[in-house]
Amino acid sequence: MTRHAHHVIAWFAILLIAGCGRTSDEEPIPGDSVLTNFSISVSLFDISSPVTRASGNYTAAANDREKMRTLRIIVVRPNGKVEHNRFLDLKAAVELYQDENFRVTANETKRIYLIANEGLTTVKNGLSEDAVSPRLPDFDFNAITEGSLFPAEDVAALTIGLTGGSEELDGPLPMSECHRVWVPAENSSCNLFITRAAVKFSVLITNESGRALTLAGLAIDKMLRQEYYLPKNAQYEIREGNVREITVYDVPSTGDNNGYYTFKRTYGNGVTLMAGEKKNLDPIYLLEGKYSDHTAGTGENGVPLNYSMNISLAEVGGEPQKNEYLTNLPQLPRNTHVVVHAIIRGNSEISWTVDVVPYGQAILEPIFGL
Repeated sequence: MTRHAHHVIAWFAILLIAGCGRTSDEEPIPGDSVLTNFSISVSLFDISSPVTRASGNYTAAANDREKMRTLRIIVVRPNGKVEHNRFLDLKAAVELYQDENFRVTANETKRIYLIANEGLTTVKNGLSEDAVSPRLPDFDFNAITEGSLFPAEDVAALTIGLTGGSEELDGPLPMSECHRVWVPAENSSCNLFITRAAVKFSVLITNESGRALTLAGLAIDKMLRQEYYLPKNAQYEIREGNVREITVYDVPSTGDNNGYYTFKRTYGNGVTLMAGEKKNLDPIYLLEGKYSDHTAGTGENGVPLNYSMNISLAEVGGEPQKNEYLTNLPQLPRNTHVVVHAIIRGNSEISWTVDVVPYGQAILEPIFGL
C-alpha cells in the first residue's frame, strides 16, 4: 500500500479556542452601573474572521447533526455573578442564530458561555446500531440562577466520554464555547461563534480493482475516550501550504497516552462496492485527542505519525489491511474534519490521500461539513 497526503488549506488564518480568553479583562468603571441593550448572534463559523469576510462564503454543515437545535446563553459579570441564563429552543436546525437581546450592566467585560444541543446528543454502538445511554455531562444548567455565582470550575471540569471501542457520537452534536466581551455604555451587539465538541471522519472509497468488492469494516487507532465539554486552552495556527500546528491544547489526563484506543466500525451485511463505483461512507463523529507517538517517527514535512487507519475487505477474509498512518494529522482538536480518499486497485491494494480541514476555512467536496 502507498500513502499520499496533500493539503487543502487555502488561506492564512489564526483560530484561538482558549476557553474564556477572547479579549482583555477590563474591570468595571468605578461607580458606573449604567444598564444598556446588548445583542448577541451565534454562528457555527467565525463571521468576524478575515477569511470568511474576504471570501463572502463558508462551508455549510453536511447535515442537521452538525447544526444547532437548542442554544443556551449564559452571561457572567466580572465578579462571577450570573447576569442572564437563557435557554432557546430554536425549533429547527440552524447554523446561525441572530440578535438575541439582553439588558445588561455596561462598561465591563462579560464572560459569555454558549452551549448548544444539551441533552440531545446520544452515543451509538457501531456493532449493534442501537442507541445507548450517552455519557455526557450530568449537569443541570437550568440550576444556574441569575444573581448566583457561576460555577466556573465545575463547568470547566465537565467531560464527554465514550467507553466501548465501537461507540460514536450521534444525534445533534454537543457544542460549546466561552468568550470574553467588553460591553460599552451605548447599545451594542457582538457576533460570537460556537465550536462542535467532536472530530469528524469522512471516508470516500473508489473501487478501481475491476471487480465488485465488499467493505467489512474500518478502524482508527489512538482515539481518546474522554474530552472536556468546553474547549480548554486550545490554540492552533494554520498557514497557507502548511499543516496545522498545535501550540497549546488540553485534554483530560490520560497518564502518558493511557486511555487511547482503536475505534472500530463494522458493516454487518457489508457495503458493496461495484467496479468503478465511488461511495461516501456515513460520517463518524469521535472525540478530540492529543496522542503523541514517540516511536513511529515523522511523515511528510516532518509531521509526527500519531494516528493510523485501516480498511477491511470481505474478499480478503475480512482481515484489516496494514495500518497506514494519517501523515498530516499530528493532533485532533475538536471541530476538525479528516477526509480520507481511499482507492482500491489491483489485488485489493488500498492507497489513500488524507485532507485535514478546519471548519469554515476551506471549501472541499459536498461531504465536507464539520
